[in-house]
Amino acid sequence: MRPAQPWPAGLVLLALLSPGCPSEPANDDDSTVATDDDDSTAADDDDSATGDDDDSSTSNDEPLGQITAVWWAEDALFDWPDLTLHAVLSRDAELLDAEDAVGRLSLSGAGVWTTDAFWPLPNIDEGSSFIDEDLIVDLATTQTLDAGLWMAAGDVLTAGHVDLVEEATGLHTYEQGLEYGAEAAELQSPGEALTVTWDGGPDVAPVELEDALFLPVPPALSSVDPMHPLPLRAGEDLVLGWTAEDPSSSVVITAYGPDGGQVLRVPDDEGDVVFTWEELAPLGGDASFAVARLRTDDVATPQGVLTVRGVARQYLYGERVGAWSLDVPTWPVGVATDVQLAWWDGALTPAATLDAGPDVTFTGLASADTTANRVTAQVSVAAEASTGPRTLTVTDSAGSFVATEAGWVVAELPHAGLCEDAVDEGDVLDGAYLSADGGLIDSPFDTSECADTPSGRDQAIPVSLQAGERLTARLRHSGFGATMYLVGGCDDTNAAFPCVAAPNVGPEVELVYQALSDEDLLLVVDSRMGPDALSADFVVDIRRDGPFPFSLDTDFFSLGAPLTDVPVWSTSGDWTQGDLSFDFGPDITVSDVTVPGGTADYAEVDLTVDNAAAVGSRPVSITTTALGTVSMPDALDVGDFIYSSTCSSADFPVLPGTYQGSTSFAAWGETSGETCLSSTAGSEALLRVDLLPGETLFATANTPGWDGVLYVLESCDPTAFALSCTDADVSSGTEYLQWTGPAAGGTVWLVLDGVDVADEGEFELTLEVRP
Repeated sequence: MRPAQPWPAGLVLLALLSPGCPSEPANDDDSTVATDDDDSTAADDDDSATGDDDDSSTSNDEPLGQITAVWWAEDALFDWPDLTLHAVLSRDAELLDAEDAVGRLSLSGAGVWTTDAFWPLPNIDEGSSFIDEDLIVDLATTQTLDAGLWMAAGDVLTAGHVDLVEEATGLHTYEQGLEYGAEAAELQSPGEALTVTWDGGPDVAPVELEDALFLPVPPALSSVDPMHPLPLRAGEDLVLGWTAEDPSSSVVITAYGPDGGQVLRVPDDEGDVVFTWEELAPLGGDASFAVARLRTDDVATPQGVLTVRGVARQYLYGERVGAWSLDVPTWPVGVATDVQLAWWDGALTPAATLDAGPDVTFTGLASADTTANRVTAQVSVAAEASTGPRTLTVTDSAGSFVATEAGWVVAELPHAGLCEDAVDEGDVLDGAYLSADGGLIDSPFDTSECADTPSGRDQAIPVSLQAGERLTARLRHSGFGATMYLVGGCDDTNAAFPCVAAPNVGPEVELVYQALSDEDLLLVVDSRMGPDALSADFVVDIRRDGPFPFSLDTDFFSLGAPLTDVPVWSTSGDWTQGDLSFDFGPDITVSDVTVPGGTADYAEVDLTVDNAAAVGSRPVSITTTALGTVSMPDALDVGDFIYSSTCSSADFPVLPGTYQGSTSFAAWGETSGETCLSSTAGSEALLRVDLLPGETLFATANTPGWDGVLYVLESCDPTAFALSCTDADVSSGTEYLQWTGPAAGGTVWLVLDGVDVADEGEFELTLEVRP
């Protein structure tokens, strides 16, 4: 980030009194001693720094210190440039090769302010790693020199003597307030040589060094667009390239992670550097980068060798990306919406074609960056368009891709507002609806059966179900972690059923409910927001299918499990013994069907799930004389039961689906996510996931009664680096993690761990993979 160096109180006055090169004192020299008749700092009669009696300009080889001018170019967050000047004069030369070389002070202000992420400036063609730590300065031994009230470079850059207006420390530093940087940048162009001057003080005589500081032009990046976030693609190397400008300059590239990073210095004419995926992964998902053109000159003065640096710095803000991204995924009917689409594994031009199905058109395609990864467009949705998720197909001359459910076409929720008002409007039809929680209240529903016991602003949505009809509601939320549940009415005092909670970081949650009889219900969206919180939008997609003549009491079957007396309920009258059969699909064998008493509204089924059965959702069919054969799609999930997992046993890929298990008997310490989580001391369950090129893994874990964490490892090993981590920091609830694999695909290990040793128990884990 741009360094925050506020101008200390009182320093503004100094800058106003002493702009550029202030006038000399009234005596007959430039010294700070009014009794002598020379420019020295002693009572001799010369301009030298020694005790001779001449006016020679003989220099010495001692280090004098450094003065640095830094140009900060515009970037994705700051649309204006900054230009600042600062300096430290000291014989302690080792302190002056700190990060100050590319734009921060190693010594500054009251006391000793030292920058985080301190690192020494490497030699050309050398690099090094650094950790986030302070530069420790010993006040007792550090010597800095007082050169008077100000230092200047050119006509508009003036750095004031900081410790004159702050608590005296004995350490003399000079800096220009950052709030004056934009004004200085407007008046001073890069690419020029600047004359360096300073006031002169007890320790250092006045100096004017003509054209001593060269201010480079900012690096012209050819590989990325600095006006947008820097895309970091899993598995892909990052190339930072620039147009060579000055053979006398070098380029310093710094990669920052949350706890440290890497720094590399190369000749300007080298043109580019490459960070491999192995180097990028430890930086985490919020890595950022600085590309700085650095011109360093050692200038001889009678008082020592002054290191003069001019820096032009381009900052890049990294973001992890998948194969594609769309900045506005909600498209209201009858409205034209501006969107920006990115394709990170290919090129996009205004000639690309975008197709999201009927009644949705894309117009006005235009390039949005300099790297052909982004285009802007306008999405127009007809007023009569069907609502719901839309798959987007993008085709360009370089190829094509399909983005599943990239956007949702939505209408305004017709029955919104307080509960009684919504009920008066009647049943809400199937569709995708946009609404918000602003103006709502916390309705008095009993949510004790919900895992998170939500208490927030509620939107009640009336839905009517026939016997056997199945409701599927999907909620996309923004700005809050929402909960959905069903109740019987506005005055219902019974416990909410069923209840699902969305992880705070998860984009979506789904509720499924099948009615056994005709019912008029309320689908409640609870935002979990208090009365004073800002209003937040949400989208809910409501779909009903059926009615189906049966309802399963259990909708999850484990591999290899023999199950007896599994209840299946009739929603359309009684069944008769012998006139009823079930088909649960391949590798599930039904051995017995019993209708208690010969005639009843339910049956008990004995079955066995083969170990080789395919995991995932599957249909179930029922056959009777009266009904014939009726099939219910996605009636149950087949999955494994995970009770113990080690690296040695996690050598087979786990397919998308729902899994149940327990970590109570699992291994401890097989892996760790502590590279991006504070603690993972509990036992863990490990799953190997193989991703095809560009695929994204979505994992949701419910851990009732214990605090779980989820993370993704690049390999199954105690020292493996965690590529992505999540911890909702709740003692019981839902964890959600999303990880996009590299363009070439690959294998990762998903780990469900416990925060503490005591955090273990049963869980349900749902895995989804999308292209």
